[in-house]
Amino acid sequence: MAVFSRNVAVHFSDTDPAGILFYPRYFEMTSALIEDWFAEELNHPFNQMHQGQGFGVPTLNLDISFSTASRIADVLRLTLGVVRLGKSSFTLDIGAACGA
Repeated sequence: MAVFSRNVAVHFSDTDPAGILFYPRYFEMTSALIEDWFAEELNHPFNQMHQGQGFGVPTLNLDISFSTASRIADVLRLTLGVVRLGKSSFTLDIGAACGA
């Protein structure tokens, strides 16, 4: 399985007063990773799919586990791999590791 990946820095604006990443930011980072994957690897940018072609990529199910907090100035390595590809749906495995 080919893996698509990006490094993402955790900025001050991503964190709470203690410098810990707000957990909803993981979902925003994941969404951006998926958009980049569609544009760069599949040559189907979201703006063309959603606005021009009338297609969408809805999320049906999310399963997430947190093993440790991410903090300001961390660099996260986000990875995306295809687990299953069906006729009308697919399953992705997305991970985030600090300092990887």
